[in-house]
Amino acid sequence: MGTLTPIYTAENCRAAYQLNWSLAVFWTAPPPAQTLWLNQLSTAAGSDGVRILEHRFAGERVSQFQISTRPETAPPAIAHSVKSRLQHIVRAQLPKAFRRNYAIRSVGSANSEAIGGYIRKQPQRHVMADERVQRRFERLQICGDRQLLVRPRTSGHAQFCYNLHLVLVSHARDVEVRFEIREKRRAMILAAAEKKGHLVGSGHLLSDHMHLALGCNLNETPREVALSYLNNLAFAEGMRITHEFGFYVGSFGEYDLGAVWQAP
Repeated sequence: MGTLTPIYTAENCRAAYQLNWSLAVFWTAPPPAQTLWLNQLSTAAGSDGVRILEHRFAGERVSQFQISTRPETAPPAIAHSVKSRLQHIVRAQLPKAFRRNYAIRSVGSANSEAIGGYIRKQPQRHVMADERVQRRFERLQICGDRQLLVRPRTSGHAQFCYNLHLVLVSHARDVEVRFEIREKRRAMILAAAEKKGHLVGSGHLLSDHMHLALGCNLNETPREVALSYLNNLAFAEGMRITHEFGFYVGSFGEYDLGAVWQAP
């Protein structure tokens, strides 16, 4: 059997997103003052799609950056852009400026607890007229272990927490109340997550859209994650168009944007 052609692609899907990160890189020696390199770095990294929002020294040899990106950027590309661009700028003073390891974590305007609570309350925010249908929909909740999403993981030289809030909308905003179809979609989400090694924090399938809170693999872009679920859901229903050609994807973590920046 040949490879199935995906229905949902980067070319035909539109993305709504809010993707923010906290990146820590480690200097090999006391670093130059940020006034000597931060503006140059912001301009250079911006050409890679890595927008530096803030910087601070979180230790004698630790630089912490607050960063925003687009859905086509994976976390390692963020670290590579910052380290390689900054190495080029300070090469005269520090020919080998950085240690190989780095730490990156997804953050958002809301933390993991708030995102989980928001998803769990979705059935109460979208109440069905038929009480029996409402009760069945409440059974479609996906309950994972939220603590797994905030526990740091390691890969190569990186320590990371990489979590996404994914929202998919039914095609043409069709209202789907057939429980067997919703259950099939729920089963496919769980199977796809297991196959890809994603951590599932929580999720809910509603009549015309769904929410998922996922812990992702370091080398995946947010866009790749979203497209993989769109195509798996289409495959579960005979390769038909099940959802809109687009998605929302937002980053989140244990702390929100303000708290992570204030942490010591």
